[in-house]
Amino acid sequence: MKNITFLLLSVFVYSNDSLEVIDKFVTNYLLLAESKMQSSPMVWQDVKEGYLRNYTLRYTNTILDSLSDNELSAYQAGLRHLYIIDSLRGEIKKGGEYKHTIVPNDTPNYNINYFYSSFR
Repeated sequence: MKNITFLLLSVFVYSNDSLEVIDKFVTNYLLLAESKMQSSPMVWQDVKEGYLRNYTLRYTNTILDSLSDNELSAYQAGLRHLYIIDSLRGEIKKGGEYKHTIVPNDTPNYNINYFYSSFR
């Protein structure tokens, strides 16, 4: 998908009305990605897919806001951000479980006497 996106962007750059076509393409791609993320009932659930969908939704909203405020051009957004959204969508489709970075402590807390006051 990354190669297809790059190919489409390069074709649009060399055409006559490339800026208008790129603007429409990037805006439509972001709106479509946003609507696909919102359409799932998993968006607000406490699972990996829900977190990734919510993150992708916030990411596309941020890019769309930057485009509407003219802080970012459609060409720059296409080059910098579309592959990130594409990789997030691929990660959502892959599924799976979280890989926790913090290892849980195996020492039970109920055996520790926090109020013991004698010295040894």
